[in-house]
Amino acid sequence: MLAEEVREIMSQLGFRTINEMVGHSDMLEVDKVIKSSENLPAANIRLEAAQYRVLKQDHGLDMTLDQKLITLSKAALEKALPIYIETLICNVNRAVGTMLSHEVTKRYRLAGLPSDTIHIKFKGSAGQSLGAFLCPDITLELEGDNNDYVGKGLSGGKIVVYPPKGSAFDPEENIAIGAKAVVEGVGDHGCEYMTGGTMVVLEKTGRNFVAGMSGDFDNLLPKFIKVLPKDYKRVLSSRKAEKASREASGSIVKDGEEHNEVEVMEKDPFEELKKMAAASLKEKADKKPETPEKSKRPTWVADAQKFRGFVAYEREGVQYRDPNARVNDWKEVMEELKPGALLKTQSARCMDCGTPFCHQENSGCPLGNKIPEFNELVYQNKWREALDRLLETNNFPEFTSQVFVFLVLLRILYLLKGLNVPQPPPERTGKKVAIIGNGPAGLVATNQLNKMGHLVIVYERAHRIEGLMMYGVPNMKADKVDVVQRRVNLMAEEGVNFVVNVEVGKDPLYSLDRLQKENDAIVLAVGATKARDLTIEGPELSGVHFAMEFLHANTKSLLNSNLQDGNYISAKDKKVVVIGGGDTGTDCIGTSIRHGCSSIVNLELLQQPPKARAPRNPWPREATAKFGKDPKSYEVLTKSFVGDENGTAKDLKFGKFQFKEVEGSEEFIEADLVLLAMGFLGLESTIAEKLGVERDNRSNFKADYGRFSTNIKGVFAVGDCKCGQSLVVWAISESQQVAAQVNKYLMREEKDASTVIQENTQTGTVKMASVVQYALPSLLSRQPQNFGVGNRRIRCSSSERQALFNRMAPVYDNLIDLLSLGQHRVWKRMAVSWSGAKKGDCVLDLCCGSGDLAFLLSDKVGIHGKVIGLDFSKKLLQIALSRKNLRLKASYKNIEWVEGNALDLPFCDDYFDAITMGYGLRNVVDKEKAVAEMFRVLKPGSTVSVLDFNKSNQPITSLFQEWMIDNVVVPVGSSYGLAEECKYLKSSIQEFLTGEELEQLALTAGFSNAKFYEIAGGLMGNLVAMR
Repeated sequence: MLAEEVREIMSQLGFRTINEMVGHSDMLEVDKVIKSSENLPAANIRLEAAQYRVLKQDHGLDMTLDQKLITLSKAALEKALPIYIETLICNVNRAVGTMLSHEVTKRYRLAGLPSDTIHIKFKGSAGQSLGAFLCPDITLELEGDNNDYVGKGLSGGKIVVYPPKGSAFDPEENIAIGAKAVVEGVGDHGCEYMTGGTMVVLEKTGRNFVAGMSGDFDNLLPKFIKVLPKDYKRVLSSRKAEKASREASGSIVKDGEEHNEVEVMEKDPFEELKKMAAASLKEKADKKPETPEKSKRPTWVADAQKFRGFVAYEREGVQYRDPNARVNDWKEVMEELKPGALLKTQSARCMDCGTPFCHQENSGCPLGNKIPEFNELVYQNKWREALDRLLETNNFPEFTSQVFVFLVLLRILYLLKGLNVPQPPPERTGKKVAIIGNGPAGLVATNQLNKMGHLVIVYERAHRIEGLMMYGVPNMKADKVDVVQRRVNLMAEEGVNFVVNVEVGKDPLYSLDRLQKENDAIVLAVGATKARDLTIEGPELSGVHFAMEFLHANTKSLLNSNLQDGNYISAKDKKVVVIGGGDTGTDCIGTSIRHGCSSIVNLELLQQPPKARAPRNPWPREATAKFGKDPKSYEVLTKSFVGDENGTAKDLKFGKFQFKEVEGSEEFIEADLVLLAMGFLGLESTIAEKLGVERDNRSNFKADYGRFSTNIKGVFAVGDCKCGQSLVVWAISESQQVAAQVNKYLMREEKDASTVIQENTQTGTVKMASVVQYALPSLLSRQPQNFGVGNRRIRCSSSERQALFNRMAPVYDNLIDLLSLGQHRVWKRMAVSWSGAKKGDCVLDLCCGSGDLAFLLSDKVGIHGKVIGLDFSKKLLQIALSRKNLRLKASYKNIEWVEGNALDLPFCDDYFDAITMGYGLRNVVDKEKAVAEMFRVLKPGSTVSVLDFNKSNQPITSLFQEWMIDNVVVPVGSSYGLAEECKYLKSSIQEFLTGEELEQLALTAGFSNAKFYEIAGGLMGNLVAMR
C-alpha cells in the first residue's frame, strides 16, 4: 500500500511525521553534475519561510457573476422549471456559465434538463471564455461584444452573440468566425476552436491541432490531407476533377495525375500568390488616401459614465496650439487644459481590464504605471491621489507627459498648485554615491538613491543640470523653467548636491581616482553623445553642424538672454537643410522656423511612410503652415557639400537612393546651414579609457544584465551609455532598477563590515550575529521621556521603536498570537464591526502591522470603497503587501499601504468614514497626539475603534501578562534571535492604559462620546469613540 511505502521511506530518512519532512531540501539527492553548493532547509536561509501551507488561497469565486446566476436559477435547478434572466455583463466577468453548468450537471447528470430550460440574456461586454463548457440545457444570449475564447469546450449549450441595437456596422464583417490562409507551419494549438474557413499548412503542425473545432466534424475529418508543399496544387486539382467527373457520370475516374504532377513541377507553385500580392500592392499604391470619416461619438459629455465608456465616447488626443501662432514664440506647443467634462469623459474610457494590456511586459508601459487606477482617480477628480499613484512608479511624470492628455493636465496642475513638494529622506545612511551625467537616467537614479537615504553628488559638464531634457530638447517641447528646472530645485531641497560645468576625467580637480576614493559607489549615466557623421566631401565647411551643437547653443542662449547675446547658431534668413528625419531632425526644423529661416528641406534616406495618418496622430504642420508644403524628401542619398571661396557651405549634392544609388539622379540644392541629425553611435571614450571599464562591440559600457555592475567594483552603468539610444521611459525604468542594485551593494558592504560569522562545528551551518543590528540594550539604557497621561515613561524614541519593529516584523504576528492565546483575529473582527465601516466607505487602519484589520475592512467596504493601511515599520508593510498579493479577492485591490507616522498623519481633515487601530496605541510615543490626529482626519459622525492590550484593574491579569512574556514569548523570540526585542514587550506593559484612562484620552481629544469594552477578563480591551 502507498501509506506503508511512504512510512518505509520516511523511516529511512529519519522522519516520524510528514510535517517534519516538509522543507528539508537537504535530504534530496542532487545530480553530481549540477551540484554546486550544499542544500539547506528553507528555514535555515530565511527564518520566516513557511514550510507548508499557512494561508489558504482565495480565488474570489464567491464574487463571480455565476454565483448570482445560480441564485436566480434556483427554480430551474431544484424544480426543472423554465426561467428567463436579463442582466448586465462586463469584461471582468470571465467564464460566465461554467459554474452554472456544473450545478446543472451535478444535479441531473447526463440526463440533464429539458432544452433551453435556462435562458440568460446579457447586455454589455463579456470577458474571456463566455460559455466555456456550457451544458446542453442553457442558452446564453449576448447583446454587445465579447472577448476571446467564446464557447471554449462547448458541451451542448447555445451561445448567441449579436451587436447592440442601433449599431452602424455589419456584424458579418466585424466578427471573425473563420479564416483563409496559407502558412508554412504552425506550432501548438493551431486552428483551435476554428468554426469555419480554410487553412493550408505546408509544414508540420504542433500539439492540439484543430482542438475544439466545431461543426460537422465527421465530414471535416476526411478533408485533412497530408501533402508535400510541391504537390498541394496537384491534390487540389485532382479533387476538383473527381468532383466534376462524379457529377457527370456518377463514377470516380482518375484523370491525368502524372500529367498534372509534371505540369506543377515545371511551374512556380507560388506564382498565383505572387500575382495576387503584386496586384494588391499596385491597388494600394494607386488608391488615393481617403479622408477618415468624423466619428459620431462625442469626445466629452456633461456627466460621463464609466460603464461602456470606451464604446460610448471617442478618444480626444492632446490639442496643439495653432501652428501659425506658435512658431512666433518658444512656449510649449500644447494647449493648456483644465479640469472639466473633457477630462472626466476621457478617463471614463478606461476599460479597467481584468488583465490590463497597458500592464503587459512587452507591449505595455515600461514603467509599470498603474494606468487603470490613475484613470479612475482622475475620473473621480482626486488629483492629489492621482499624483501619488503616478509617483509610485514614475519619478518624473512631467518629463513623460508629452503623450497622454491626463498626464499633461496633471503636470500643469501640480506645477501651478504645488501638489509636488520636497520630500527629503527621514534619515541618512552615511553612504556616498557619485552620479556622472544627469540626463533622465542619471537624474532618476539620483532621485531614487536620495530617497533611500544615501548622500548623492551629481557631476554635469554643462552649465545647467538635466543634460538632455535641459539642452537637447527644445523649450517648445519641454519648458525649462517651469518643468525641468523646477524638478532640479525640488531635488536640491531634498538634499541632492549638484556640481556643474565639470567634465569628470578631464578636469584635474575631478579625476576618476578622486571620485572612487571619496565615494562608496559610482553610477555612470553619461549618455550616448557621439553623433553619427557623414564620410563625404565637405563636412569641415562653415555652416555644417551637428544637430546637438545647434540645439544646445540655442537653448543655452535662450535661457541666458532670450537669444540677445548672439551666442548661438542662427538660421535667420538662411536656406536650411536638415539631414535625418527622426525626433532630433524635427526639433531642428522647429527651431530653424522660429529663428526665421528663408527655406527648409529635410532629407531622409528611408522610404516615404503612408501619406494618410490617423486623425489622432497627424504629421507635424509647422513647416507646412509657414512654407505651404511638406519639407521632407525621402530616399535621398547625400553625396557631398559644396563650399564657396571663403569655405562656407552654399550647396549640397545628393542623389536618389532605392536600396542602392540610382544612376544619373544627382542634383544640387542650395544650403547656407546644414544640420546633421542622423542619430548617435555611442558614448565618448574618455571615461571608459581612464576608468578601465569594459565596452561591448557597440562601444557601450559592458554591464551585467539586471545588475548594471561593470567590471570595476562599485561602478555601475545605466541609460544610453549602457544600451544605446532609447526612450525616456526606458531610461527611467532602468534607473529605478540600477538604484535598487546600488542600494543592495551598499547595504551588503555595510552588513559584511558589521557581521561576525560564527562556525557551528556540529551542524556545519553558518549563523550570523550582527554587531550593529542588535543594539537594543544600549537603546534601553538611554534617558526615558514623558508622553503625558499618568506621567508614565517610555523606553525608546519613535525612530528607535521603528527600527525595533522592523527587526521583529517576521515574527510579530506569532508573538501577538501567543500573548492573546490565539484569539486576536477573533477580537479584530469585533473591532472592525465596532468601527461602523460599511460599503463604499473610505477607512484607515492605523498601525496596520501585517494587515489583518485592513483585509477585514476591505471585505466590509467592498470594491467601491477604499482602505488605507498605515504603519511606521517598512518590514511589516512588506509582509502585508505580500499577503495581499497572495489573496486574489477583488475587494483587496482597494487596499493601499502607506509608510507613515501616527503622530503626523499625511491626510487632510475630515477624510475617513471610519478608523481602526490594532495593538498600536501602546507603541506610540505620544498617545494624546495620536488620538488627536485620529480625531482630526475622521469625518463628523464617524467612529474610531481601538483594540489593544490594556492595563487591568485586576492584579492577577497583569501578573498573567508578565508571566506569558517571560515563559512563552521570550523563549520563542530567542529561537529567532530576538530575545532582547521580546523583553521590550514586558516593559511596554507598564505603558498600557486602563479603560478609564483611554475613555478620558478620547474625550480630551474632542470625541463626543467614548466607551471602553473589556475583552477576555480584562486581558484585552476595545475603545469605541464617536466624533
